[in-house]
Amino acid sequence: MLAKAETAESLLPVFATLLQGVAATAIKGDPEQYRQFRAKMQRVVDLDGIRPSASELTMKAETAVNLWQHHCARVNDFFLLQLSELRTVLDLLFDTFADMAVAGPEHTRRLREIAQQIQEAADVAAIKQKKLDLTQCLTEVRQAAQRGLNRESDTSGRDTVTTLDGRTAAEAALVEACSSESPLCAVVLLLDRLPLYNQRYGREVGDKTLRFFAEYLKRSLACAGSLFRWSGPALMMLRSGPADKVQPEIRKALEARIQFDCEAGSRTVLLSVDATWVVLPMMVDPRLLINKIDTFVSG
Repeated sequence: MLAKAETAESLLPVFATLLQGVAATAIKGDPEQYRQFRAKMQRVVDLDGIRPSASELTMKAETAVNLWQHHCARVNDFFLLQLSELRTVLDLLFDTFADMAVAGPEHTRRLREIAQQIQEAADVAAIKQKKLDLTQCLTEVRQAAQRGLNRESDTSGRDTVTTLDGRTAAEAALVEACSSESPLCAVVLLLDRLPLYNQRYGREVGDKTLRFFAEYLKRSLACAGSLFRWSGPALMMLRSGPADKVQPEIRKALEARIQFDCEAGSRTVLLSVDATWVVLPMMVDPRLLINKIDTFVSG
């Protein structure tokens, strides 16, 4: 918990300086775009000592207004792009809070360095580079959390949270399924709000939600022997039949509104349980299928 607190504290100056850096960038706008606008506007209003006619002045005024409208539209697009970049990084930032317990000293040190560098960034390009560095660091923290979750199994390889067989058994089942002559599919289900629930209510509530979802799938799809805990918020299921037959089955099971009454400390909260999912047919090389699953899970 100490590591989590220290790393969470190290995220606060990152959060503050990131906002300040983006705000400063937004105020300045795109310097090159503004320089071009100024140059074009200067050419329009430059009379070169010639006294213009009323029609010429009208034409210049219309040109200036059009330039101004075009510039305002481009500035608005620039702000929207900056907002989109900020939202992407902040979403990753918030999702990572739940994984801070596994962050090592190197992550804490790196986050503090990035905060300082964002503060000292002198131009737009430098701020964008620091945002890339921050995204990479947060991704590494989340990957470390995933590796830790993958090890949450007892000596038999069974996942201690869901009591399902874990990733080792899932990979073995995929290898066997890829060599089967019968049509089979792998269904990967990613519990959407699990990082949010971990962050807001604690990992114990997240574990209860994942356990509830696994039991729901067992009941709805009669898959008790073919459902596995892949990693983190991801479950993997083997289903008989081609993809076009399996997809309607999964869609029907998940189209209902799934809710879960969960004890969170001294109160009960009603949680919505939604999942993103994909159906993948077996492949000649099971390693390709495993990589495809990992790509889907890591998003």
